Amino acid sequence: MKATNGERVYVAVSQEGYLVGTLTVWQPEAFIHFLFVDSQYQGQGIGTQLLESLAPWLPFPWKLKCLATNHRALEFYRRRGWKKLETGLDAQGTYFLLGLETDGDDLP
Repeated sequence: MKATNGERVYVAVSQEGYLVGTLTVWQPEAFIHFLFVDSQYQGQGIGTQLLESLAPWLPFPWKLKCLATNHRALEFYRRRGWKKLETGLDAQGTYFLLGLETDGDDLP
């Protein structure tokens, strides 16, 4: 996929062998580009495990963008200590640039 070209890709697979989650990261900037968990598997700790898999090798601070309208994802990140660093606008709408282990404002 062109959007993830050059990124490290991690996947979560169910016991039955189904792809249930994915995380991609642009290592030079510690930027998490995608973190998705299949809706049938959300709330089971898969997203948390994917993020935790980065800790042994990806130096902090980590960053990512999250759409301002994605309240569920924003709450997920807020509960894990992510902070809002700035607000931006792109083709998909208003987003928050979030950081972990950096100074920033609390998420709304």
